[in-house]
Amino acid sequence: MDVQAILGVADAYRGVLDGSLEPVAAAARIGDLAGATPLANGFYYERAGAEWIEAGS
Repeated sequence: MDVQAILGVADAYRGVLDGSLEPVAAAARIGDLAGATPLANGFYYERAGAEWIEAGS
């Protein structure tokens, strides 16, 4: 991931915090920026850290 992509991730998070971007849209934007790099949030849901858990699952 290059510097521009990292800044894009930061912008997506800022958008969620400011209320100008829905979390699902931010996740999609970050996924696009990540390319082939898998996203992971399992640690947040007390699951294997490398998993991606959909909100509300």
